[in-house]
Amino acid sequence: MAAALMAIEDFNARNGRIVSELLDEEFTNCDVKFPLPWDTPRPNSTLVTKVKDDGDHQTNTARALLSVAIESPGELCAVAGSNDNLAAREASTIAAAVDVPYISHAAYTTKISRPPIYILSAKASADEYHRADALMRYLVSMGRTHVTLVYSNANDDILKVTSKAAKDHQVDLRVERYTPPFESKAPNSPWDAMRRVKDSGFRTVILAPRLSGDLEYLAQGAQDLGINTDDYL
Repeated sequence: MAAALMAIEDFNARNGRIVSELLDEEFTNCDVKFPLPWDTPRPNSTLVTKVKDDGDHQTNTARALLSVAIESPGELCAVAGSNDNLAAREASTIAAAVDVPYISHAAYTTKISRPPIYILSAKASADEYHRADALMRYLVSMGRTHVTLVYSNANDDILKVTSKAAKDHQVDLRVERYTPPFESKAPNSPWDAMRRVKDSGFRTVILAPRLSGDLEYLAQGAQDLGINTDDYL
């Protein structure tokens, strides 16, 4: 949160110490200000238009943001927000298309900070790899070097960074992917993924669901299969 507030202050002041593009004329001549809790909006200032991000369907976020850009041509100076990785990618792509900076306070995907498409994008949270690296360091310190990653078919980025971090720390990583239908015990369902975890004999499990709601089905599978004991981490 502190990083997000600092980013807002830099934007309001057009401080280019981090995002040098804020010093460009198109931004210094723009009167848009992000409201802060301790600020009283000035009568002549243009405030931010709020776009709902439901966190589930990135297309809704993209559609709403695009509507703002079309309905107010030339008035969109920056885009901030979205704590969903996929929605953040869509928002940053639209921001790049209209040539304005984008910042996310919670999305951790590395893709929104990659040039050339996302050259004006930034995020306040750590990259995916740094999170995976810290997790592997922690597991190795506990003597847990045989690990299973259970991930959603929509979370390929997690697979890539976790695999790299595991290799860097010489961790034996087993991968189990799950797909819809989530509610069933069909092959490749969350329940079936947990069955494969049990069959593997590995006792350390990393869960990487696409949505928090997936955890319900993974937890049910763990309970049904008896792998929610103290032997498992």
